[in-house]
Amino acid sequence: MYQRLLFIVLILLVPAVVKADLATLNWLANTEADMSFYRIYRSATQNGTYGLIGTVAHPSTSYQDNQATPPLSCYYITAVDTTGHESSPSLKSCKTFTGAAGPSPSLLSITKISTGQQLSWVDGSSGVAATEIWRSSDNELMSVVKVIPAGTTSHLDRVSLPQTPFATTFVCYKIRHIYANGTSNFYPDLAVDPVGLCIPWSKQETVKPAAPGGISVTP
Repeated sequence: MYQRLLFIVLILLVPAVVKADLATLNWLANTEADMSFYRIYRSATQNGTYGLIGTVAHPSTSYQDNQATPPLSCYYITAVDTTGHESSPSLKSCKTFTGAAGPSPSLLSITKISTGQQLSWVDGSSGVAATEIWRSSDNELMSVVKVIPAGTTSHLDRVSLPQTPFATTFVCYKIRHIYANGTSNFYPDLAVDPVGLCIPWSKQETVKPAAPGGISVTP
């Protein structure tokens, strides 16, 4: 009989845009030896009808929902073993969304240079306290990589090249402002472009190897 382990769902939800936003779910891994994956369910109300929105292979314990919608998004998670047995639902966790605190940044541009990716943008208003830069690469979840002080509208991202079997991958960015009373919507708008603004990233080797050392000739 499949042992059902009630795990605690810890949710960190980023404040929403008008149409859709990010919700990053985190939970504790199940300990059964035959664990296979987790199923993520979402509803617009706590006691409403929940629908399957994604799966995560064990032992990963994080899921990013790019289509969380206001005014409320609720979640629960189940565990599934290698024979297909599904656990009871976890505890439910909900987020009540609020409106954006101020205008979004705009005109984000990304240029690949020898030392990284050069980002520049236009501030949404004079009341910006800081700007968050979010990044994903090599199919990773998007996360905050830098918080830029007020008055700065550019940043050089010196990210290392991801280890991928493909010759070319993509690096994607989005940004948003932090205001004294909250955050702005993202740019690009997640409802229009959920993955952000992306550029190709070549894996071609450009650095020559070091010259051999310790050379000697035997008489």
